[in-house]
Amino acid sequence: MGEQGLVLIGSGTSPFVRKVRLAAAKLGQSATFRLDAQWPPESQVATLNPLAKLPVLLTPEYGPLYDSRVIIAELQRRAGRVLRPADPMAAISDQRVEALADGIGEAVALAVQETWRPEDRRSTVWNARQQAKVERGVAALAEDHASGRLSNATNTVGAIAAICALDFLTFWFPDHAWKHGHANLAAWAGASHGDPDFAATRPIIAAGALFPKL
Repeated sequence: MGEQGLVLIGSGTSPFVRKVRLAAAKLGQSATFRLDAQWPPESQVATLNPLAKLPVLLTPEYGPLYDSRVIIAELQRRAGRVLRPADPMAAISDQRVEALADGIGEAVALAVQETWRPEDRRSTVWNARQQAKVERGVAALAEDHASGRLSNATNTVGAIAAICALDFLTFWFPDHAWKHGHANLAAWAGASHGDPDFAATRPIIAAGALFPKL
């Protein structure tokens, strides 16, 4: 386990796993990172989280913790500080941005999973629904950035979640036009790539990773 007895289990692509890894880094919390995914038949995720979802944080106090927001709450408790703006109203706005970003990431994941099905079993209605969520979500993030509700700083959970969602979108759909439609948002997110913590956690598919054909 890590210095504080923590093990974080997750994939190399999940924006929710990456959000936790970045929060841990910004809070100075050490955790051993163990690669796993919920899809391969040999995955152990379901034995740790009955919902078979990642990330999972193994802790000496509670056992497995799951859901990125719960995990980050525990990391903040350990650190004795939070990754939110000091102003209470700004903190609520940051939580709303986090929820929006998480929704974008989930919609991207659902769209990707639909492509794993045989072509004759794919739903164009389902895919269009996920794509519409992404389009509306990114536009809302751009509005939040323009208005200042999405902080220019990248050390709040909301900002971290937004960058993770946008990078996840670009990773799976590199030809998506969101950067052209929201240039200021793209420039802000792109600037984070110079931060070593963000650079070290950018989405990657681990060698030998398995993806299903549903």
